Amino acid sequence: MIVSGGTNFTTSTFSDTWALPLAGPFQWQLLAPNGPAPAPRYLAAWAYDPGRDRMLVHGGRDLGSNRFGDVWALEFGATDQWVHLLPAGMTPPARRDHCAAFDPVNDRFVFYGGSVTGPGGVAVQADDVSSIDWNADLTSAPPVSPLDVALSPPFPNPMRDAVTIRYFTTDPGPVRIAIHDVAGRHVRTLEDEPREAGVGVLRWDGRDERGTRVAPGVYLVQMRSLGRVTSRRIVLTE
Repeated sequence: MIVSGGTNFTTSTFSDTWALPLAGPFQWQLLAPNGPAPAPRYLAAWAYDPGRDRMLVHGGRDLGSNRFGDVWALEFGATDQWVHLLPAGMTPPARRDHCAAFDPVNDRFVFYGGSVTGPGGVAVQADDVSSIDWNADLTSAPPVSPLDVALSPPFPNPMRDAVTIRYFTTDPGPVRIAIHDVAGRHVRTLEDEPREAGVGVLRWDGRDERGTRVAPGVYLVQMRSLGRVTSRRIVLTE
C-alpha cells in the first residue's frame, strides 16, 4: 500500500510518500523517490498503472484556495522516481475531490467530477469526464526506449508458489535477469547468457541459489541488457 500527501487541516499539507508492505514485516517504510516531487497537496485523485508499475496523481489543493491541475507519475523500481507529465491537448480545469481510475484496456488515466473554480471564484461541482491517453503524445517525460519497458509486470503478484516473468529485447546481446532483496542483496540469477532478439519467459519459485525458500517480503527482479537496467517489484507471501 502506498500513501502520499494529505493535510492536518490546520497548518500543513504534505508531500512525503510511505509504503506499507502487506506481506512480510508489517511496518511502514518512508520512501525517498528521486526527482522533484509534486507540491504538497490533499484531495488529489490517484490511480495505479499496472503496465508501467507506477502511481498516477492529478489535481488536489493546498491549505489555501489553490487547486492543482498538474499530473505526476511515481514510478517504482530499483530506484523510485517522480516524473512530471505534461499531456498534450486541451487541459481540463484544476480541481480537487474528484475520482480517478486507470483503464488498462485503452491505456488511459480517467478522472471524473470534483470541485472546480466557477464564476466569481465560487467553487462549483464539475460533472465532466477527462482522460490522459497514452496513445497520444506526452510532452514532458523523456523518450522511452523499448528496453525501458522490456520487463513486463510479474504475474501473479503478490506471488505464493511461483511467479512468471516475461521480457523482450529489440536486439541480440547478453541478458542478465536476477532476483534481489530490497537491500540490494543477490538472491538468485534466473538468466545470464546471450539471447537473440525477441520475447523470453522465466519462472521464479521463491527460492535462492541453494534452493532454499526465501522469507516473505518485497523483492526486485532486475534485468540488465545492452547497457540498460530495468526492475520490477515482486511481493512474496507465505
